[in-house]
Amino acid sequence: MCEQCVTEAVTVVRDVIPGFMLMKAQKSGREWKAGQYGLVEMNDPTIVFDGPLAADPGRGMSDDELNALFDQPGEDGQCFRSLDDAYTEAAERLQPALELDAVTGYRLVKACVEVGYRPGEDGFLHYWLMHRMATIVGARP
Repeated sequence: MCEQCVTEAVTVVRDVIPGFMLMKAQKSGREWKAGQYGLVEMNDPTIVFDGPLAADPGRGMSDDELNALFDQPGEDGQCFRSLDDAYTEAAERLQPALELDAVTGYRLVKACVEVGYRPGEDGFLHYWLMHRMATIVGARP
């Protein structure tokens, strides 16, 4: 039986990147544990990773704007640094799951490029992909 069925996974977003659904396991299976996210192409997840999803709070800001925000309390009393740390930690939890065989890695990167990932400009894929998934589901930094 496929992991998607065993875990009673629910679709969070169809085509979060072309050809990949973002799903979340409701029960634990062999490889996919309850509460974990998966990027699924067919039945079994291609990539499994722990949440939460977190958006990059500094996306689109200049270096000067970012530097001005660090250690300044936000509206809710949370400083920008803690928001940035939450995003960085989430992206770094995703990174090991992206260590794929060449063919699967190519499909994933190609799908990301189709929706805007620019390897030479956007940096590491795990940071870009975490931000994309988080913003599509409406997670706020």
